[in-house]
Amino acid sequence: MKRVFTFLFGVFLGLLFSLLLANFLLLPILTKSQKIITMPDLTGMTEKEAESEIKRWGLVIGEKKWAYSWQYPEGKVIATHPKARTGVKKGRVVEITLSKGRGKTVVPDFQGKKISEFLSSLAMAGLLSQVETIYGEEDGVIKTCIPQPGTTLEKGSVVRVLVSQKEGFVVMPRVIGLKLETAKRLLDSLNLKIDEIREKESEEEPGVVIFQYPEEEMRVRSGGKVVLVLAKRKE
Repeated sequence: MKRVFTFLFGVFLGLLFSLLLANFLLLPILTKSQKIITMPDLTGMTEKEAESEIKRWGLVIGEKKWAYSWQYPEGKVIATHPKARTGVKKGRVVEITLSKGRGKTVVPDFQGKKISEFLSSLAMAGLLSQVETIYGEEDGVIKTCIPQPGTTLEKGSVVRVLVSQKEGFVVMPRVIGLKLETAKRLLDSLNLKIDEIREKESEEEPGVVIFQYPEEEMRVRSGGKVVLVLAKRKE
């Protein structure tokens, strides 16, 4: 009986040793033998095009998500996980994020607002502004905007703002608190050029305008130059 037990115990140890050997020697070899490919760039493709490309590379289609995008039209791929141009193994599950478009927004009301306030509110709503001047006895008075306040538009649409003006000057809008890209679009609509961009350590979000010159409400000649200071993370 003792010999049988010793024999069975020896067989058990042999099997255990074989499993450990396979785990430490054979498994890494098998893993390394799996082909590594470069994750294809699917951005800008339609859902069907992306699915076809995923299958073509021996990858598996995973979860699909949707998000708003300023850059890509509705239905186009805006991101993937894993990211494009990273190394992945064949058979890897790929998640794709598709664009819902730019999203909708509403034209704000200009009543009781200064021109700079209204232009800033348009920018914050994700709308572009195109200021047009018409003759008036007072400078910088908003006469109307097209489309009218309350109209639902796609973000990125242009709103024409008709402002009374005596001469070839524009009213400097408030760009403090805006991201650089948003501030640039607003200044471009007024034919104002960014002459210099500086950075300064601040508690504000990095990249946000914290100082501007000319200051808000100053009359600036069309084509004039603007200096901006952006917030920088404290060291």
